[in-house]
Amino acid sequence: MHQTIPQRYIELRKRGVPARYALNRARSLITSVYATEPFIGAPFPFDRNNRIEPDICGFRWVEHVSLLGWRCAGYADDIRSSMRHRGWFADAHQDEVYRGIVYRLPGGRFVPGYADPVNSDCALLANATTQDIDDAARIADQIAETFAERDRNYSEAWHAVSDAVASRRSARAIVSDALANLRELETCDSPRIRAAILIAFHHAWTAYRSANSALQDVLSQSAEFDISATEF
Repeated sequence: MHQTIPQRYIELRKRGVPARYALNRARSLITSVYATEPFIGAPFPFDRNNRIEPDICGFRWVEHVSLLGWRCAGYADDIRSSMRHRGWFADAHQDEVYRGIVYRLPGGRFVPGYADPVNSDCALLANATTQDIDDAARIADQIAETFAERDRNYSEAWHAVSDAVASRRSARAIVSDALANLRELETCDSPRIRAAILIAFHHAWTAYRSANSALQDVLSQSAEFDISATEF
């Protein structure tokens, strides 16, 4: 059964892909599964703690790279044997690895980026080229490391918000039960039971306020990642 664009969007968001380009990527992945033509996404900047080459001012998601006539020159760690790794973990569970990759253009220049860990012949590529393959490999590894760190941080923030939302939801359910018990006070003649009901409601409401405050703190800490509690 094929995924829909919303399903793919949610999957990408859970993987740590920011909302600002997750939708475009979901559309490209869904509509180009059986495509016979390459897809080049809209350019976007990387504007947070940019440690990549200053000449690189943007990136594009590219599907079916080989159909552009661009030849894969190899992974960065294969091109530069001095690299002692084979990519960078992009999530806290270490399920996905962003690995630098270099493509050779028909004119002989090289474009760096990182390979999509899920879809073959797909990559995030820089809007810049270089004449030296070793230099391209170095930059490709920088790109892979930088985006992996960003998406790893996003993934951690996403799960933190998800857990906080779940905690608030559970606290809200307990408050609802406590409110239902409050309605029984009118017909309850036992002082002991009445006191127990009031104490239970007080504890439930205090716990809910604490859970809600914790959620707001997590959202504030995750503000740079544009995560909303309504996503969960």
